[in-house]
Amino acid sequence: MLRAVHGDRDDLRFNGVPTVITLETRAEVVPPPAADPDAMVIATVTRNGGGLSLAQDDAVFVATGTHGHTGTHVQDAEGRWHYDGVAIAGGQAGPAGAQGNPGPAGADGPAGPQGTQGDVGPAGPVGPLGPPGPDGAVGPSGANGLQGPSGPDGPIGPAGTVGPAGPVGSSGPQGPPGTAAAKGDPGPDGPPGPQGPQGNPGNTGPVGAPGASGAAGSPGPQGASGVDGAIGPPGAVGAAGPPGPQGLLGAPGIDGAAGGPGPAGVPGAPGAVGAQGADGIPGAAGPPGPVGPVGAVGPAGPLGQAGPVGAVGPGGPIGPVGLSGQDGAIGPVGPVGQSGPGGPAGPVGPIGPIGLSGQNGAVGPVGPGGQNGADGAAGPVGPVGPVGPPGQDGAVGAVGPVGPGGAQGTAGADGASLDEDWGIIRKINWPHDQRIKLGPATQLLQGGLQVNLSKSVDQAIQSVPPSVVEVWFQSDPTGNPTGQDVPLPIVSLFGNLRITPQTITWIPSTSDAGFKATMRPGRVLIRIHCGALFDAKGRQFSGTLTGILGLTGQVLSGGTFESWFLVG
Repeated sequence: MLRAVHGDRDDLRFNGVPTVITLETRAEVVPPPAADPDAMVIATVTRNGGGLSLAQDDAVFVATGTHGHTGTHVQDAEGRWHYDGVAIAGGQAGPAGAQGNPGPAGADGPAGPQGTQGDVGPAGPVGPLGPPGPDGAVGPSGANGLQGPSGPDGPIGPAGTVGPAGPVGSSGPQGPPGTAAAKGDPGPDGPPGPQGPQGNPGNTGPVGAPGASGAAGSPGPQGASGVDGAIGPPGAVGAAGPPGPQGLLGAPGIDGAAGGPGPAGVPGAPGAVGAQGADGIPGAAGPPGPVGPVGAVGPAGPLGQAGPVGAVGPGGPIGPVGLSGQDGAIGPVGPVGQSGPGGPAGPVGPIGPIGLSGQNGAVGPVGPGGQNGADGAAGPVGPVGPVGPPGQDGAVGAVGPVGPGGAQGTAGADGASLDEDWGIIRKINWPHDQRIKLGPATQLLQGGLQVNLSKSVDQAIQSVPPSVVEVWFQSDPTGNPTGQDVPLPIVSLFGNLRITPQTITWIPSTSDAGFKATMRPGRVLIRIHCGALFDAKGRQFSGTLTGILGLTGQVLSGGTFESWFLVG
C-alpha cells in the first residue's frame, strides 16, 4: 500500500506554526485497511496454506510508451515490468484505405558530398558571334618591311610660288681652262680690297751676297754664361795692346787651373781708390803705448749685474724697533698636542634640556618565574562545577498516522520578527574579568578550561573537534621585576579539545616547567570561535556573553566569544 504522509520543516516554523507543508509517499505492508483517502492499495498478498499469492488490480496501472493492449504485465530488455494496457479483442485487418494526400515538402537537406568527376561530354554547337570586345592596348611597333617597287610617275603639277633664296652652295670643282682671249685694255684701278689672311711662309731663298757693315749697335743684354770649355794650351804672348775700356762685369767663371807665371807686365796706371774692404782678422796685440792724459769723466754706464753675495759680516748694533708689519697668512694647523692633566672639577652647571628619546633596546629574554607565594586565606565558595554530559537519546519511535485537520483557530498575537533561539555559552569554569593569584591561576590552567553550552553540538563536531579555542597570556609590563616599563610579547598556549554534546574542555599541552617560565602578572584571554559550532539542525552557535553576564538583549548567530581573567 502507498500512503501519503503529511509533514513540515521544523527549522522554518514561525513561533511554532508550520510554514512549509510537505507530502511524502510511504510504502507499507499492513492488514486490509478501511477506506482511507490518503492511501492506495497497489497489491494484495493472500496466504493459502503454506504459500502466498500476489494479486494486483490492473485498474490502478497506466500503460505508457509502446504497448499492445494484451491486458498483461510484460518485462523489457532491462528486466523492468510494465503494464501492457487493457486487453482489446483483435479482428481481421480491414481493407486498405485510399491513398492520402501527399504531405508538405520537407526542408532541404544538407548538401551531399561532392561526386567524382564525370566523363567529358560531346562538344556543343558553335554559339552565335558575340559583340565586339573593347579595343585592346596599342601593341609595340613592328619591324620595317621591304621597300616596294616604284610607282608610275604622276602628272606634272602646277608651278608653285617662288620660294625664298636658299643658302649659298659650296664651290664646285674648277672647270677646265678656257681659250685665251685677246688682251683688252686695262681697266681703271678698283678700290683696294680688304686685307686677306696671312699666307703661309714661302721657301727660303738662296743666300745673298754680304751687305755693307752697318753701324755698331748698342750692346745687347748679357747672355747666359756658356759652359766652360776645356782649357786650351797657352798661346804665345802677344804684344801688349793699349788698355781698352773697362767692360761690364761678367759673372765669375769657374776657377781654372793655375797657369804658370807669365812675364811681369808693365805697371799700369794706379787705379781709383776702391771701397773699404771688410775688417781683416785682428793681428797680434802690440806693446802697450805710453799712458795718455786722463780724459774727462764720461757718462755713467748701465748698471752691471749683481756680483755674488759676500760672506755675512759681523752683526751690527740692534737698531730701533720698526713699525708692525701686516699680519701674514694663517699657517697650517699644527698637530694636536698631548692632553694635559685634568683640571679640578668645576661647579655643577644648570640642568640641560631633556634630550630626544633613544631607540628602544632589544627585548630581553623572559626571566625565570618567581617562587609561588604562601597560600592566602580561603576564598569564597567557587562556582558550581560543570554539568555532566546528558544521557544518550532514545531510539526514534515510528511516525504515527496524521490525524484529521482541526478547525482553523483564531489568529494569535504577533511574535518576534527575528529568531533568537541560537545555542550560546551558558557557563565557564573561570571568573570572568576577575583577578586570581599567580599560584591558583597556574593550577586553573593546568587543570583545563571548560564551558557549558545551552544546546547539543552536532555529532560530527564531537567526533572530530575543530580548533575553535585560543588561549593567550599577556604579560603586564608594569610588573616587570627589572623595573623597565617596556612592552612584552604575547604568548600563545596550545592544548587539545574534548567535546561532548554540551561541553567543551581545553587541556593544555604546556609542561609544568613551561608554565613556571611563562606565568607572571598579566592577563589570560580565552577566545572561542562560535561561528564554527553548530547543532544537529545545522544552526550556528552565538558568541554572545549574555549567558555569562546575566544580561538580556538581541542574540545573533556566529561571532567570537571572548572572556578573560587577571593574574597577580
